[in-house]
Amino acid sequence: MGTQTWPAFDAMVQRHNGIFGGCWCIWFYLDGPDRGQGAETNRALKKATPSGARRTPPS
Repeated sequence: MGTQTWPAFDAMVQRHNGIFGGCWCIWFYLDGPDRGQGAETNRALKKATPSGARRTPPS
C-alpha cells in the first residue's frame, strides 16, 4: 500500500467498518507510543507508515 493506493484502501475499509469489526489493526507495523490508542489513531498511523515499515509476523 502506498500513497497512490491509500484512497481506495481507505474507502474499502470504511465501507466494511474497519478491519476486524471497526479496528484499524496495525499489529504488523512498528511499535510506538500511539499504537493501540483507538481506531482513528491506528488509521492515521497506518496511513502515515510506509509500506516497507512492517515488522515480521509472529511465528
